[in-house]
Amino acid sequence: MKTALSIIDAFSTKIGKAVSILSLLIAFSIGYEVMMRDFLTRPTTWVAEATIFGCSLLYLLGGPWTMLTDNHVRVDVLYVRFKPRVRALVDCLTYFAFSLYIVVMAIATFRYAAQSIGLRETTQSPWNPPIYPFKAAMFIALTMIFLQGTAKFIRDLHLVVKGRPL
Repeated sequence: MKTALSIIDAFSTKIGKAVSILSLLIAFSIGYEVMMRDFLTRPTTWVAEATIFGCSLLYLLGGPWTMLTDNHVRVDVLYVRFKPRVRALVDCLTYFAFSLYIVVMAIATFRYAAQSIGLRETTQSPWNPPIYPFKAAMFIALTMIFLQGTAKFIRDLHLVVKGRPL
C-alpha cells in the first residue's frame, strides 16, 4: 500500500513541479503582450489565448500537487483547532462528496474531450490553435486529482483507525 501511495505522490510532485514552470512562461507572454501593445502599438492575437491555456494547465495539473502538500483553500475557523485524528475523520467524511464530484466531472470531461479529439477541434479564433489537447488535459488532471484525493483518504482512514500516520 505504501508503495502505491508513494507512486501517486511522486507522480503528482513531478507533474506539479513541471507545470510550475508555466508560471514563468505565462508571465513572459503577458509582458510580451504589454510591450507589443503599449510600446510598439502592435498587439498580438495569440497571447491572450496562450495565456488562458497556460493558466488552465497550471491550475488543473497543479491540483494534485496542491492536494499532496495540503495547500488548497479551506475555511479553517474550526478545522485548525481539531486534533490531527479529528481532522482526518472530517476529511474522511468529506471524501465521499469530493469523490462523487470528481468522478462525475471526469466522466463528463472524458466525453467532452473524446468528442473534441474526434473533431480535431480548434478555437475558431484568428490564431486557431487546436483545443482538444487542453480538453484531454482536463480529464488527465481530474484523474490525477482523484488519485491524490484517494491517497489522502487512505492515509486519513489509517490515522483514524490506527491512531498513527501511515
